[in-house]
Amino acid sequence: MFALLLLPAVGCAGVGQDLHAVSELYRDARYEAAEAWFGALSVEYAQMTPPQRAMFHYLNGMTAYRLSQPRDAEHELALAAHLVHSQATALSPDQLAVLHRTLEELSPTQSNNSAAP
Repeated sequence: MFALLLLPAVGCAGVGQDLHAVSELYRDARYEAAEAWFGALSVEYAQMTPPQRAMFHYLNGMTAYRLSQPRDAEHELALAAHLVHSQATALSPDQLAVLHRTLEELSPTQSNNSAAP
């Protein structure tokens, strides 16, 4: 319900403020509310800077992960990792560690997929 009340505000404030609002929702474990914001924020994607895009994909991916949506989480986190490769300061060191650890958990490993000789 709260997310529905906040959605009209998306777009009125700057992209940075919108990302901050989503970040706070994620931090407060309000994943469903954060998820609702991502649809509205995606309309603003073209106006985002590369670091903002990295944060958008990171938060979207981690939200999907927390909501048990592993395919969406892996996709969004892979996009964040790709952007961070050229924008190293887009995420904090702690966020980078979580990003890589979560991607490793979500991605099938070669050892699991290879047949024994």
